[in-house]
Amino acid sequence: MNKIPRNLSFSRVSLIVELVLCLSRAAFADARSFSYKEWDQKIFSTADFTMTRVNDGYSISIVSMKGAAHITQNMLCDSTLATRQWHYKSDQNTDISLCRNGDCIEVSGVFQGNPVKKKLAIEGGPWCQIIPLGLETASRDTSGRSNLWAVSLDRPAVLKAVCFHIDKISNTPLSDHPEIRCTCFRMSIKGLPCQIWTGDYFIRQSDHVFLYCQGYAFGSKKPTNSIESLGDKKAHANLTDR
Repeated sequence: MNKIPRNLSFSRVSLIVELVLCLSRAAFADARSFSYKEWDQKIFSTADFTMTRVNDGYSISIVSMKGAAHITQNMLCDSTLATRQWHYKSDQNTDISLCRNGDCIEVSGVFQGNPVKKKLAIEGGPWCQIIPLGLETASRDTSGRSNLWAVSLDRPAVLKAVCFHIDKISNTPLSDHPEIRCTCFRMSIKGLPCQIWTGDYFIRQSDHVFLYCQGYAFGSKKPTNSIESLGDKKAHANLTDR
């Protein structure tokens, strides 16, 4: 059995133990997993995320089911979780790659069985393909983040860049969990009347982690879509707190 050398003081032993624990925590914090559950017009989908720290940003892998479609996504983001590159592949004859290049997003590959190559112009905000993650950063600092861009793959804006605008920020608890203090971001789609769509995104104030979103379309007073965060939210929070 290994023994502690006699000339190694207790304080030095404590320091070594603490260093080992800190290194273990840091390694553990470099990779996090969490899940989203989404409902949209009677279609349910689930998405499992794995986020890993790489160099000056993050690598995100996503495996999801949407209806009968099986989807895999790989994404590179900067330190603020703004998207740099995105690869999207579905067993519904879609395999596309997207890359940020200045004020545009370059798209290439096959979409629904048809070859595609195009550029999507964006301006006045970061590309945040996963809007909830973009709002986690905005909950810490909204500077330069009143507009968040995402590429839509669904109707009516197929393969178009959509600008999500922050209309209002408030301190609002979750309706079914009033004890959880949240920052609520009221979002709309820039260029469209708010009656077309608005969404309320709830970010927990204690650790800046996305919890829930509910959207309202075409003037409906009841939610027409929702996104709920599942999994180890606290562990995920530690990733961006470092």
